[in-house]
Amino acid sequence: MHRIIERRDGGRRLCILDDGYDYAALLDAYRRGVIVGTTPPSGSRKSTSARLEQDGRLFFVKADVRAYRGWCNRLGLRLFGTPYLSTMRRVTRAVDAGFDRIQRMYLVEETIARDPATGVLTVTAWLVLEYIPGEYLADRMELIPQVPAVLRELHAHGLAQSDPHTHNFVVSEGRLKVIDLLFFNQPLIFVWPRDVIKVEDRWGIPFPLDGFFDRLVYRAMRVKMRIRKFFRK
Repeated sequence: MHRIIERRDGGRRLCILDDGYDYAALLDAYRRGVIVGTTPPSGSRKSTSARLEQDGRLFFVKADVRAYRGWCNRLGLRLFGTPYLSTMRRVTRAVDAGFDRIQRMYLVEETIARDPATGVLTVTAWLVLEYIPGEYLADRMELIPQVPAVLRELHAHGLAQSDPHTHNFVVSEGRLKVIDLLFFNQPLIFVWPRDVIKVEDRWGIPFPLDGFFDRLVYRAMRVKMRIRKFFRK
């Protein structure tokens, strides 16, 4: 079983997977330009992400910034913590349980700043993740029918994708794997229905749900999304 080591340095919190590798040194070397990364092909092509190769291993480094406006969002941050560390804990538990269809998370470095004028909380995070080589699902469209089964496994381990599309799945070693997981800190019940709805709407694939409660939650999310779409017109 892996554990996550947490350290604080002023307003910065560092969370590192304790497996013997110095991920903090890797991130520091990248930010100082000692290690030069390449921008991997993706749907977003963010300038704040890079693929690194070091010590015979492949890594994916990215920066992410989120602003929390409104008392409800700020309260959620206070109660449940940041979405990055919450997701890292879920991923670590899933991997320890033998689930190997996801990107491993090795490091989260985060800072939280509050704007005194507006009260907005801004979380800035640097992440070191596993880079999974392979073909994007966009190049293996015949495997799309496997997506619901993979997502069901993902949900069973307390994780979600939230935006399943052909660049968020990779075929590696003959298996379909999920990348670019959703970082979230709220209960899973509030996020997994998005995966089901987007798979059905995007690809027209049926996504069977087990149990009355799951179907009820799914229908409630459908209604919520329709209401939002109506008021955005």
